[in-house]
Amino acid sequence: MKEPVFLTTAPSISKSATDLWNIRTCLLFMCLCIGFLFPEARAQASQSPANPDTDFQSWNELDIKTRIGHSLDVNWIARLRLSSTISNPADYLFGADWNFSVNRHLILTPSWYYFGSRSSSGVMKIGQSPVLGFTPMLLRRRWNLSDRNRFCGRFGSNGTGPSWDYRNRPQVEYQLTEAEHPTSIFVWNEETYYSSYRGWTRNRLSAGIRRTLQKRIMADVYFQREDDQIGTPKHINTAAVLIEMRLR
Repeated sequence: MKEPVFLTTAPSISKSATDLWNIRTCLLFMCLCIGFLFPEARAQASQSPANPDTDFQSWNELDIKTRIGHSLDVNWIARLRLSSTISNPADYLFGADWNFSVNRHLILTPSWYYFGSRSSSGVMKIGQSPVLGFTPMLLRRRWNLSDRNRFCGRFGSNGTGPSWDYRNRPQVEYQLTEAEHPTSIFVWNEETYYSSYRGWTRNRLSAGIRRTLQKRIMADVYFQREDDQIGTPKHINTAAVLIEMRLR
């Protein structure tokens, strides 16, 4: 009588099936963040003050990266912001960044965005934004220091522009692990100068964690505090999730 044969190894799973599973998992994670991490966003605007001073928001972004050449990387962006005090969506944006690597210490980034931004009174302003940016950076072992600079135009309908603003965002990132799933923590602070207000009127401070989920998929989860001297709401606390996928 023949002895029974037992499997000693698990059946292999193709790489394409694994990639598809990770993509579906990331998309499901974003949906859960929108629907459950931020339950206040489902509240009706009629139950909130007309001009809230403080707001809690959920920012959800999907970036799809494609390497076009040796020194050119294109980043396709889709972002949705949900609010607990004003009508939703509070803000949406889609567009593309064209990242040209001048050398290991400098990246030039022209961009073009289409956006919709809702005021505290409920009016949705729709427009376009051409952007020219440059980012010097310095890598030292586990430390990554960068300073993103952006000159942003803004024009559109419903009283949107034309105007421009300048944004400066220094960032410090520290890599915690270098294993199969690299993980790092980061903090950045962004000051914005608005031509329409002739001053530095907005500040955003953020801290979070970045983790590689799979070879081509990464996620940022962070908290952000925004303070605005002129716009409303004047103070915005934000729970944010950014999923980054690389096609090639």
